[in-house]
Amino acid sequence: MSKYSYRTFGYIPSYSLKTNLCCFLFGVPNIFKRLQGKKILSSLDIHDKEKILDFGCGSGYLTVELYRAGAEAFGLDVNKMPTHTALRECYNIPITIVNSGENSPYEDNYFDKILASEILPMISDPKNFLIELKRLLKPSGFLSIVNGFGHPAIEKFYQKKGLFFRILNKLYKKEFPPTYLEYTKLINKSFGTSQHNFLSLQTIINMLNELGFEIREVASSMKEPVSATLSFVQFFWHLKNGKAILPSWMFYFLYPILKVINFLSKEDCSNHLIITAIKK
Repeated sequence: MSKYSYRTFGYIPSYSLKTNLCCFLFGVPNIFKRLQGKKILSSLDIHDKEKILDFGCGSGYLTVELYRAGAEAFGLDVNKMPTHTALRECYNIPITIVNSGENSPYEDNYFDKILASEILPMISDPKNFLIELKRLLKPSGFLSIVNGFGHPAIEKFYQKKGLFFRILNKLYKKEFPPTYLEYTKLINKSFGTSQHNFLSLQTIINMLNELGFEIREVASSMKEPVSATLSFVQFFWHLKNGKAILPSWMFYFLYPILKVINFLSKEDCSNHLIITAIKK
């Protein structure tokens, strides 16, 4: 994998001088992708000129890093983003917009590797989606699935119902979800996912095995204290604003703190995982 600057992770040129300067100096202000980025790229074991598709690329922050790591990068999404033009014009990265994640215009066995980061929850029928990914992959090609599997820290918070729980419940009586299950439904709705509840790891593994994939590795994408901290920040933000999506300005003081926590922590989390599978 070619060397690149992680400091500017996700930087895509913009017409905004302020955005350009901030992203060039500090990288893109996306907390989750920044915390997971190194492990995601490592899971793909990128080699020069490999054709790698970022399926569900969004703004293309990971797509551009695939390019910088030496891959022949491709992006695909159901939504057109302002950054897509820059990806094409500055890096010659093809970006394809489709109506459904279960259909794409590429030929069979076209890609060496495919990245699907936080895409399965957005798909109404994950199995059909995985069938499409298998069609696109070359034999022995790698599939890297990045997925969240709930919020164990918040689930324990509900189970224990300690003093802090009771205080928050009283302060935010109307906004406080009555159960953990209800909270997960609300945050999934906030993110616009097709799945009302979180898919389980075993469900995804079973689908991959059924479709003829060989599971190569299941690895954590961040440390447990970092995951728990993010879960509680999202929880508080949801209580105050009714949304789980964190604003970009929060990145600039939260990300440095989480980086320190990540550096000092040893325990991997069980709810932010990267599943690497090989097409047989």
